Amino acid sequence: MVVHLLPQDIGFKEALHIAGKSRKANAIDFKLDLNNQYTVWTGLIGGFFLQLSYFGTDQSQVGRYLTGSSVKESRLGLLMNGLLKVPMQFCILLIGILVFAYYQYHTPPLFFNEQVIEQLENSNHKQEYENIKQRHEEISQQKTVYINQLTDALKTKEEDKIDQARAELLKFNENDQKLRTELVELIEKNDPNADTNDNNYIFLRFRNRYVP
Repeated sequence: MVVHLLPQDIGFKEALHIAGKSRKANAIDFKLDLNNQYTVWTGLIGGFFLQLSYFGTDQSQVGRYLTGSSVKESRLGLLMNGLLKVPMQFCILLIGILVFAYYQYHTPPLFFNEQVIEQLENSNHKQEYENIKQRHEEISQQKTVYINQLTDALKTKEEDKIDQARAELLKFNENDQKLRTELVELIEKNDPNADTNDNNYIFLRFRNRYVP
């Protein structure tokens, strides 16, 4: 469905290239960077404890063990679930990459939790929010030019143009991130107890707005 909603000349392959050139598909990173929470090392360490708790205490997993007719069957259920979880997780992450690609061709919200934004719009900080929103929309419109350039360059495989368009896109993304930081500060100023983590709302908003 996400691929279907992309521009007519943009398919699955192009969407993955766009995400990759925007540094959203770096699946393997061996750098020892404490400021980067998504590396092979954090995956191994954090993943170990996460899976230990999930496969050891989660009710969906324990239910499988307890309903097995034998120890052998319970072990088989655990093994199959562990193996199937890898391609399932891959598909989940792939959907996230495609949604990112979709928002490169369509202006995304600067903040995805609509309830928090509604509170801001009904506050004394409405005009400040509108100013930030307008700058965000201007950046998105300007970014569209370079997204199209990158798309064309990927088709013709012109490396110089690919690098040039990619560099410009990264600049726009950095400017947009600064605007988002400014917006989060405004949200906290309006309501110190507001939830400023909107990660869990990105896919939900896409689903509610664009999927039939």
